[in-house]
Amino acid sequence: MDLEKYLDIEAVIENATYSDQVNLDTVKLMMEADVVTIRGTSVEVKEIEVTSEGRVRFHGNRREV
Repeated sequence: MDLEKYLDIEAVIENATYSDQVNLDTVKLMMEADVVTIRGTSVEVKEIEVTSEGRVRFHGNRREV
């Protein structure tokens, strides 16, 4: 039985959203990063939003890495 906690994450760039699920340890690392990559799309993080449903959204500009 897998007891690892997974969270929904999103990169929000202008009107586009890129979503995935990652484990809690990865979310903790991402919360400290200047640039995060979700499903091959990198975003230079300007704001981090956490919804009442527990979804973590990284708002910012697309970044080529």
